[in-house]
Amino acid sequence: DAATTRQQTESHLRQAEARARGGREGKGGDAARACFALIDAGRKDDAISLIRQIQQKDGLSQALRRRLSEMMIALGEEAPIRLAPDTGRLAWPQVGMGVMPDPVLPGFPWLNADQTVVTSAATTYARMFAKEFMMGGSVADNISPVVDNRSAKLAEFAVQTMALTDYLPGMVRGLKADHEEARIAAIVGLRTWLVRDPANEELLRGELGRSFRDADVSPIVRLLWGYSAADAMNTETSDKLVALLGHEEIAVRELAFYHVAQLTGRKYDYRPLDPPARRRAAELRWEDHLKRVGALVAAQN
Repeated sequence: DAATTRQQTESHLRQAEARARGGREGKGGDAARACFALIDAGRKDDAISLIRQIQQKDGLSQALRRRLSEMMIALGEEAPIRLAPDTGRLAWPQVGMGVMPDPVLPGFPWLNADQTVVTSAATTYARMFAKEFMMGGSVADNISPVVDNRSAKLAEFAVQTMALTDYLPGMVRGLKADHEEARIAAIVGLRTWLVRDPANEELLRGELGRSFRDADVSPIVRLLWGYSAADAMNTETSDKLVALLGHEEIAVRELAFYHVAQLTGRKYDYRPLDPPARRRAAELRWEDHLKRVGALVAAQN
């Protein structure tokens, strides 16, 4: 009956509140669900109180912290953030509520049209790219083929568009592009997209399986997750990354080089699309680097 249903609902709500107040997000986000339940039940003050308690806890995921802040904005307890050229960069706090501009970091000059310099070449490429958008067609249908364009700049724009629209097949297609600029855009786009949702890795594996050999899927996923400074000081990890510079698949070579160059600041004249003989000479320089340093980066004492 209605009374029993009400009691069950209140019981579930109290359990969710208890888990949320204990700081345990739980599978599916008990903390967020408890706050939503309070809002749905019309208990605005209780919801605000609970959100504030949770926001003060350490170690919350950025995803949960964003959701809590969005609720507070909807409840009228926090003002929405509005970017401006002089705002400065915003960093999500680890503790406490809300987000405040950091005056130490510079602002974003691209937000100020007066400070943005657009070259004639950039304008020409932008106009050329704009012509690829056809009326009546989807962005995916119109722009995906441009990933294979003979122009490196248009191919790069196309992959960046695939990333902006979260179109996974287009980004994966970019990993095999002829131009380095497009492949790098695919790497950046996929790495950004991958970390947004725990379910994205499985989606990525499925899409990679349509374009790459099964044996290459796991190495590509691992490379897209990336490597830390500590990984760069690990001998085994360093050896594996340098070995991948000789892989037969261009996407694997590009990803491996992306990381070794980022971690060391060196290139040793290696280019993933160079002929095998020229690549091999550069690979030997990387192998000599490992012998001299012991890893990609020397271990700190």
